[in-house]
Amino acid sequence: MDKKGHTPSYTEEEKKEITQSFFKRLREGKSSRRELRVVRILEKIFISDKKKRLTRAMLDESDLKIRRYIREHTSIDMPDYPVTRRQTRKRLPIMYGTAAAAAILILVMLNLPMIRQVIQPDAMLTAQALVTDSLITERNIKSFQLSDGTIVYLNVNSKLFLRENKFTAETREVWLDEGEAFFEVAKDSLRPFIVHTADGLQTRVLGTSFNIKAYAELTEQVISVRTGKVQVSTASGDAVQLTPDRKVNYGKECTLTESEVNGALAAGWIEGDMVFDGADSKEIALRLKQYYGLELKLEGKAVNKVMNFKARYPKETSIVQFARGICSIYGLKYELTKGQLILR
Repeated sequence: MDKKGHTPSYTEEEKKEITQSFFKRLREGKSSRRELRVVRILEKIFISDKKKRLTRAMLDESDLKIRRYIREHTSIDMPDYPVTRRQTRKRLPIMYGTAAAAAILILVMLNLPMIRQVIQPDAMLTAQALVTDSLITERNIKSFQLSDGTIVYLNVNSKLFLRENKFTAETREVWLDEGEAFFEVAKDSLRPFIVHTADGLQTRVLGTSFNIKAYAELTEQVISVRTGKVQVSTASGDAVQLTPDRKVNYGKECTLTESEVNGALAAGWIEGDMVFDGADSKEIALRLKQYYGLELKLEGKAVNKVMNFKARYPKETSIVQFARGICSIYGLKYELTKGQLILR
C-alpha cells in the first residue's frame, strides 16, 4: 500500500520478481517479521495436525507443485528448478513449517482470487477496495468524527482508512493501517463497528469505547476496553470477548492473551500524556521518538535489562525528568547527546 492508502497494481513481470524474491528470502532465513507472522497464521488455518512438519523431500515436492500452480493460474513464467539438499541443509529457517502456507501467502500478495474469501483482507496485504477517506497523523494527536457519529482519536504516526462500500448504511468497517487509535463508537445494534488491523486481527463492537495499539515497530498489538463489550478475533478463528478494564495482547506467537488493564490509563495519550503500561524497551524507544524526537540507545547493563515499565507522564514533562524517572526505577544512568538518550 502506498502513502495515500492505495494498493499498487503490479505488472506480470513485477509479480514474477516478487514471487521469486519471496521464495529466496524464505529459504535463506531473511523473511521479514510480517511475512513470518502471516506464515504462522496460515499454518494454524490450514494445518490440522499441529505436530506435523515437512521433511526436506516433502518441502522440495511442495515447492515444485507451488511453482507449477502459480505458472498455470497466472501468466508468470515460474521455472521448475529444484531445491537441492545442499541449498537447504543449513539455511532453511526453522520458522518455515510448511511450504503450502508460504504458497498461500504468495497468492495473497499477488491478489489471486482463490484466496480472497479464505482470509480476512489485511490492510497491509490484500486491500483491493478504493480508499475513500484517509485519516493520517504525523506529529500531532488528532480527533475525527465519522459519519455515524463515532469519534476517533489518532495518536501520532497513525493511519486510519475507510474504504468504498465498507462504511455505509449497512456496514461500518475501518482499517487501522498503522499506529494507535481510541474509538468512542456510536451505538447501532444493526451495524457492528469493525476495526481491521495487521495480520488479520479484527475488533468488533456495537457501541463502546476502546483503544487499539498496533505499531509496526512493536512485537504485539494490544486492544484495551474502557466501556462496553468488544470481540477480538484472529484470521484463524480464535476469538475473545472483552469487558471494561480488560485487554488482549496479540503477538508473534499469533495467540490472544487476555489480562486486566486500566482502560482509562491505556487511553491517557488522548490528553497528550505519555503512557506506559508494561512497556518494553521497544515501546519506550517508540514513545521517546514520538514525544521528544530522540533515539534510544542501550549500553552496558541496560542492554539485557528486562523492562516492564508502567508510568504516566504529563505532556509538559521534560526529557530530563523522564530520563531520571526511568533510571531510578531500573538502577541505570543516562546521557543525553545530540539526537539520542543513552541508558547504561
